[in-house]
Amino acid sequence: MYTRNLLWLVSLVSAAPLYAADVPTNTPLAPQQVFRYNNHSDPGTLDPQKVEENTAAQIVLDLFEGLVWMDGEGQVQPAQAERWEILDGGRRYIFHLRSGLQWSDGQPLTAEDFVLGWQRAVDPKTASPFAGYLAQAHINNAAAIVAGKADVTSLGVKATDDRTLEVTLEQPVPWFTTMLAW
Repeated sequence: MYTRNLLWLVSLVSAAPLYAADVPTNTPLAPQQVFRYNNHSDPGTLDPQKVEENTAAQIVLDLFEGLVWMDGEGQVQPAQAERWEILDGGRRYIFHLRSGLQWSDGQPLTAEDFVLGWQRAVDPKTASPFAGYLAQAHINNAAAIVAGKADVTSLGVKATDDRTLEVTLEQPVPWFTTMLAW
């Protein structure tokens, strides 16, 4: 009896959010719509290259979208990149960005923005706790850059035009797009 009642209560409580945003058509809304989100604590940083704790990580995930994402079935899906090609036996990836991408201030988001972000991620001056992640993905020169032995501009990432990003790997990494989805 206790288990059945508990299951009923859990079902009821978990279904409640389904009705929270159910606003009938033609319902007048407040002139200013405000969304409040409880972070449970203040984030240590909102710098995507330096985020380490859960609160900041969740905010950054809400603010930024990567090239790809992973769906509930564990399949890599397009995000900022509408499609991609895998060339040279898995050593080169060409990502084609969606048209109309922009920053929150309305400025265009281009492939060069991804290049600069990835270069900043491996730059020892940034001191990103995840710099080694791009080295583990075997992006050309990432390990040498992280170790301070090569310049960030030698990273195997380049913008061939505003909407095309080319990534060159030192060796094939079949799970490369999966790594990008994390």
